[in-house]
Amino acid sequence: MIAKNDIRIGDVQVSRNRLESVIHVPGPLRRYFLGGRFVAEYSCDISDVPRSILNVPVLSTVMPIAWATGATVRVGEVDERFLAAAGELAGQFRRWFPKFSGEASLDAERVTANRFENEGVGLLFSSGLDSLASYSRHQDRKPTLIPIWGADISFEDAVFWEKVRRWIVGFAEKQGVEVRTVRTNMRELVNERPLERLHGLETWWGCVGHGMMLLGAASPLTRHGLGTMVISATHTADFRHPWGSHPAVDSRMGWADVRVVHDAYELSRQDKIHHLVRHAPECLKYLRICYSQHGSLNCGQCEKCLRTITGLLLEGMDPAQCNFDVDGRIGDVVVDRISRRALRLGTDEIFMWQDIQRHIPERLEGLNAGSQRMLRWLGEADLSGYRQSPLASWGSWATYKLRHKGFRDLVRFIRRRSRALLR
Repeated sequence: MIAKNDIRIGDVQVSRNRLESVIHVPGPLRRYFLGGRFVAEYSCDISDVPRSILNVPVLSTVMPIAWATGATVRVGEVDERFLAAAGELAGQFRRWFPKFSGEASLDAERVTANRFENEGVGLLFSSGLDSLASYSRHQDRKPTLIPIWGADISFEDAVFWEKVRRWIVGFAEKQGVEVRTVRTNMRELVNERPLERLHGLETWWGCVGHGMMLLGAASPLTRHGLGTMVISATHTADFRHPWGSHPAVDSRMGWADVRVVHDAYELSRQDKIHHLVRHAPECLKYLRICYSQHGSLNCGQCEKCLRTITGLLLEGMDPAQCNFDVDGRIGDVVVDRISRRALRLGTDEIFMWQDIQRHIPERLEGLNAGSQRMLRWLGEADLSGYRQSPLASWGSWATYKLRHKGFRDLVRFIRRRSRALLR
């Protein structure tokens, strides 16, 4: 019988490249879960991976919920290093979020020490700006690229995932490196909205979950050849807010004798664009940063696309050469969307736009007139008190959807947005 605050992880079931774990959640905690069956599939055979390691993916998803709610997680077997990491991570999240419970714990029937003694490098890879920059920094070690289906692309969106997978495989073939993929429903299991309300978070995935969850999902792949796992930094030390992928989180995360590297923390997002433009421009042809739609690789209209386009223009790089379908008027679009407050800017987005502002030189040389006009305007803009206008935001997205996707896609978009607001 499960106590009212006990979450029990059933024995992991393995079938060649697939693992499955049942999560038994007591009634008071069910509102924080959308399902009770964790699934992960890999592009290679994992049947010889120790059970204590195979439990790491589900535990990496469940443990942050336990820390947020004061639950005890019970599991049959766990890796010794991961158990120690969970204790350190619990303390770190309590320092960031004082309402996280000190009573949460991980209780295992068996604790197993594992050593793989591997020397290869694995890189969590989405083909985004951060992961491309990390690839260019480690390419001499021929890192294995690890894209995860179920992070920014829905577990069920097979058509778009296949498009992205082929895109990444094409990049890997040109670079002469291996790709190992993961498909997992980890984000489909977590009911993020109640957890965000419980602790006043902007996003559960961003502020708490994503570093642990991504690394944990990839952990079985390290059994064969990988001794170091690289996860790309998204911010620098100047971003003084709790964030789910941070040196204080990722460097504590671990299993077996695998070393986790939180990479390029010393570089801001604009620094990474500068690095790629100067040292690895061929990588920018494979840039995929858009999470706002699952049709094209980059929509060229959302906040993240416009922010990245602006950073490329600042470095004198044509966004059309970096997988964006834009024309010479894109600078006017950036000015219009920001001035009408049509972009959704949270704490981290404002930080990154201000990073671009800090990099704008007094003299803009070698840029076209449109880029210079936009960057001069942006350099004078005050983003510190920016607040999104809901009407402007919905209007801009509705126009984009109707123009590029048609009426049925626009209706689906409005329904998804409405469900998200009501959840």
